[in-house]
This record gives sequence, C-alpha cells and structure tokens, in this order.
Amino acid sequence: MKKIVCVLMILATLLAVLPAGAQESEVFLLSGTIMEVLDDCVMLDVPELGDVQAFISEETTIEGVDALRIGQTAVVLYDGKMTRSLPPQITAQRISVYAVEGTVTEVAEDRVTIQRGDELGEVVLTLPENAPELEIGQSVIAYTTGIMTMSLPPIMNAIAFEFEAGEPAEEAEDIERIEDVEDAEDVELIEDTEDAGDVVSGQDNG
Repeated sequence: MKKIVCVLMILATLLAVLPAGAQESEVFLLSGTIMEVLDDCVMLDVPELGDVQAFISEETTIEGVDALRIGQTAVVLYDGKMTRSLPPQITAQRISVYAVEGTVTEVAEDRVTIQRGDELGEVVLTLPENAPELEIGQSVIAYTTGIMTMSLPPIMNAIAFEFEAGEPAEEAEDIERIEDVEDAEDVELIEDTEDAGDVVSGQDNG
C-alpha cells in the first residue's frame, strides 16, 4: 500500500511540475538539502550525487517559499544536462520548497500525523525509507513534494525532515552535565587516593 501511494504521488508531482503542453517531454528532477545560497546559484547536498550546483537564471521560478535558505530541502526541475565537473552543475528551471510545520500527534510504521495549527488542522505524511525516528509531541518541519490529496485529513509525501534548533542544544547540555559528574567523580577519587597516601605515610613514620 505504501509503495502504491508513493508511486501515485510521484506521478502527480511529475505532472504538476511540467509546463502546459509539455507532458510528453522527459522530466529530470533531483532533491537535496540547500547548503549554500548565492545570487546566481544554490549548492545542494543530493543523497545520490553529493554536492550539486544549481544555477538560477531569469527563467528560473521559485515555488513554495519567498526566499531560499540553508537547511531547506528543495526539489529542482532541470533540462537533464549536468556537467562532469566537481561539483556537477545544472541549470534550474524550477526550484520548489514545500514545508509543513507542526507537532507530531501520531506515529505509525510508514506514516506520521502532524498538527499544523488550529486553523490548518492535521495532515498525514507518508515517510521516506530514510526517515528519522519521530516521537509524539515533537516539533518538526517536514519537506514534501507539494502534492496533497483531497481526503480528510489530507495526505502528503514527505521527503525530508528538519527539527527545531533547540532540541540538539538540550542534548549537548545533558552531555556537559554528564562530563561534569565524571569530572567530580575523578576529583573524589584523587582526594581518596591522597587521603590513603597520608595514612600510609603516617604508618611509615610511626
């Protein structure tokens, strides 16, 4: 069932990103995390290819966001031409960034439910194979293909997740506290050793 839903959503995405009258042309898409944003290009970290430089021209359209930023996951439509340079280069015809932000309310094996807000309501996201472990109550930003079903709740296909910046910081604080405890234990051991040494020295003097 998961594979069927994913295939249908991918096909819908391909049809949606094509210009009118060009459905018969071959489509070239890649998705990756934006690592750098310049005036005329963006650098993407693409799972299958590594770094890819996507040039932005006057004909390039940006969809889903007002501005591109580092950390976003983008889907890039291009003409299929890619240089053999390092990094490889393409010219983007369209850059799409569709994000769903909210709180996880339900977690299943192949999907997760996100509460987007009082007015927007819930959305169900099908998970990619490399999806991270998600927990109920977790605040996330899910990047999708931009295609949403008409069902209630609507269903979208997630391609990547971004977490709040504060969450890793809390983990780092926990590590620091553990290190402090270990340091304290080391001091106690040293003090115990010094006390033992004083006792031994006292016995020798006697």
